[in-house]
Amino acid sequence: MEEIGYCTFCGRILRNEYSYCPFCGVQCRDSIQSDGVLDRIIEKVDNLRSFGALHKLQEMESTLTHMEMELNVFLSSRNG
Repeated sequence: MEEIGYCTFCGRILRNEYSYCPFCGVQCRDSIQSDGVLDRIIEKVDNLRSFGALHKLQEMESTLTHMEMELNVFLSSRNG
């Protein structure tokens, strides 16, 4: 299996054979780390997705509450 790590300066995933990050140019031979790097990246992505989904649900809840209030006003004006 290929050894991989990431640049601690820009965070891009790299192969351990690089002496310099091809994305940002920083010397990375000593800064490449691979201990559970994929697990940490996946965890960060999952956290961002969870936050994004929660935010969307909160927006939807707010919109539905507003629509319910408008509908109640409309129905009461027709019945009044």
